[in-house]
Amino acid sequence: MFNKLLSSIGIGGTKVDTILDNETLQAGEAVTGRVFIKGGNADQEIKRLMIYTMAQLGEDTFTVCETHIADNVRVRAKDELEIDFEYVLPPDTPPTFEYCQHWLHTDADMKRASDSSDRDYIEVLPHSAAQNIFEALHELGFELEKIGLEEAHPQMQSYLPLVQELEFIPRSGIFAGRVDEVEVILLPREEYIDVFMEVDRKAGMFNEWMDNDERKVHFQLGDEVFNRPQLLDMLQNTIAEYAQR
Repeated sequence: MFNKLLSSIGIGGTKVDTILDNETLQAGEAVTGRVFIKGGNADQEIKRLMIYTMAQLGEDTFTVCETHIADNVRVRAKDELEIDFEYVLPPDTPPTFEYCQHWLHTDADMKRASDSSDRDYIEVLPHSAAQNIFEALHELGFELEKIGLEEAHPQMQSYLPLVQELEFIPRSGIFAGRVDEVEVILLPREEYIDVFMEVDRKAGMFNEWMDNDERKVHFQLGDEVFNRPQLLDMLQNTIAEYAQR
């Protein structure tokens, strides 16, 4: 069974349970599940039923997306209702890595409602385009060293004020000994992925102290991100070009 009880809210005898078909989600894919409602000792009406997908980046909490489930749901005493739902997790939802956690919060607006403070955590996997880039960098000899948080630049057009910065170190391959590290910020969109990359080349102590070793580049990848040979060539050529400057 992949189903997991995500939240249970007791409201004036009425109980609302949210269950997902899968607790491991991928950015950009459909999320499916159902809300179970069990009536209490008296008839009640849920004015509005919502599911909020939340993310905590560092010490800050943000709403990734909000999903409207239903309005004006009449719940009779002892009655049992089931409402199916489906929504798409935004493609640029940050994956569940270091400094990033996710959970769902179900909100039922009705009289005598009491807030639930439970956090039922889920795992968000990287978007398929981002995952392809991770794998391609690995083929080029890079290993993920660490993940940090950076303030989102206006050019990034992110709905979150913070973005994940991934630091890759060349452990083998043609860039070992030529490049100190490659830092990337990946923001998948509906039809392409934004790649913000910084190449730190080995340039000697003086140049590194003067920050002359850092080279920044921004580019977008469309369908070629799913063509491994083409993706490998583009990443290799881009890193090589900026490593020489």
